Amino acid sequence: MPRTSGSCLAFFIPGAAIVGVGQAGALISSAMTISHVKLYSATAPTVAALICDININGASIFTTGLNLPTVAVGTNAVNSRIPDVTTLAAGDRLTVDVDQVGTVTGGAPLLAARWVLLLGLLFAPQAHPWYLLWLLPLEVALGRPTALVWSVLVLLAYAPLDGWLQTRIWAESGAVRAFEHAAVWAVLGVETRAWARFSGLWRRKDPTPAP
Repeated sequence: MPRTSGSCLAFFIPGAAIVGVGQAGALISSAMTISHVKLYSATAPTVAALICDININGASIFTTGLNLPTVAVGTNAVNSRIPDVTTLAAGDRLTVDVDQVGTVTGGAPLLAARWVLLLGLLFAPQAHPWYLLWLLPLEVALGRPTALVWSVLVLLAYAPLDGWLQTRIWAESGAVRAFEHAAVWAVLGVETRAWARFSGLWRRKDPTPAP
């Protein structure tokens, strides 16, 4: 439940930060206007930013994604820009989502395990589709897309199946394998760049918004 002080609503999410929806919430008892949102993390993110979202009745109050409350790497708090939706009516449901954890305490081991598995499979001489099953839970937990895309592309490895059924010779196409790996590396590059830009590593920091 939120703590209220005057016109302030404060939400507390205990334990290590994890990606998920509806991690805190409240039922609004009277009409009010949201002036700003402040996000605080007890442990500063070290590689990727901590990003949260606020919803009214399931819809984000930040219709512009770059306005989401974001604790940048090496910091503990941020005042967001003025939300795009600011009006709360009696009976509205206010909920808090965690959209990105990065390496706030609790995320670092998952992220490290993800990179070890992902790079190990990318450089492995053979990657059967079921090998990716180890990666998929990590991708979902961390909100990363590369292995999810790979889990679809890896099905191209079964393209020679019809020929094998007829001749009992498995003739895998080098071009198909090259396409599969090139596509996965391309997605990984786009993912890495996008997440770095979003966490402020590859762009100048936005001016601190007024409280």
